[in-house]
Amino acid sequence: MHIILSTDRYKFTKAIGNITSWDMQVMSCDHRDDPAYSDYWGVEYDFVLGCSEDKSSWGLAALPWGRDESFDGNAETLRSACTAILVDPPSVREDSILMILFRVFNEVRRTGRISVQQTDEILASVPFREYLPARSYLPELPESWLSLPVELCVGFSLSEGACLYASIFKEYSRASLKDALEMLCSPRIDGIMIQYDLVVRDVIPFLAWDVDWPLSRRGKEAPCKREKVQGVLPWEYHADQTVLSVYQWLPIRNIWAGIPYYGEPVVRLKVGGRSQQEAISNWHRCAKALRKLRPQARPGTVYEVVQYVDTL
Repeated sequence: MHIILSTDRYKFTKAIGNITSWDMQVMSCDHRDDPAYSDYWGVEYDFVLGCSEDKSSWGLAALPWGRDESFDGNAETLRSACTAILVDPPSVREDSILMILFRVFNEVRRTGRISVQQTDEILASVPFREYLPARSYLPELPESWLSLPVELCVGFSLSEGACLYASIFKEYSRASLKDALEMLCSPRIDGIMIQYDLVVRDVIPFLAWDVDWPLSRRGKEAPCKREKVQGVLPWEYHADQTVLSVYQWLPIRNIWAGIPYYGEPVVRLKVGGRSQQEAISNWHRCAKALRKLRPQARPGTVYEVVQYVDTL
């Protein structure tokens, strides 16, 4: 992995000519602890990340706000807005690639120059995340999922009047499904409900159906057809790469009230499958394993009551 700066005209021109596709980017909150993260949101630029067909060369076009409205996003304009090319990253991690190229751009923007030593320091400072195989989170997963590279992600649903704060994703991130279930079965945070998703990275699992029932028991709802999910940018949609979700849920009183601000939620489990029957089978398989990881029920908790009702 190395950087080619725009000041090296011969190498830079040759390298940037390999870049064939461009996509607008938004910095991932995974880098919120990086000092450059606040700089990214503080500069008045739009950023477009380009890559070569073989994913070996990457460039970042920094387009200033208030630019000529006739700009049509053509490749030549984007190439002219690049400061550096990143060559041969260890893996395709667009968030890490974006951070590296932004830090190079930002240094040049602030000081007018950047040294080879500084680019080497930037390369060494930005990690490229490695994902664990799915079996490391739950060995009882369907056989075809066990070797898939996955990430355990946390998300939130909000009641009206509730809000998130900058560090909440880091605060409630968990490294195992056991710890995730401990969090989900703890007293609820008023106004907020938490969800943990086991998300496949680097490849797309071809799952067409979901089964979504309370973790403690089989539900009555039929399997539902999967739909595409929104990407980082609001107009982009892609295939859902989640194989399993465990989350807190409360029924809404009506369509206007939304999620109740208070109340103890039920923990639900959503699992995917290639067919309706496979999704049902996968759900039972995962539910049986996850119930063993769930913390021991405390008197009066929602899932303890559900377990009691199931035995009647």
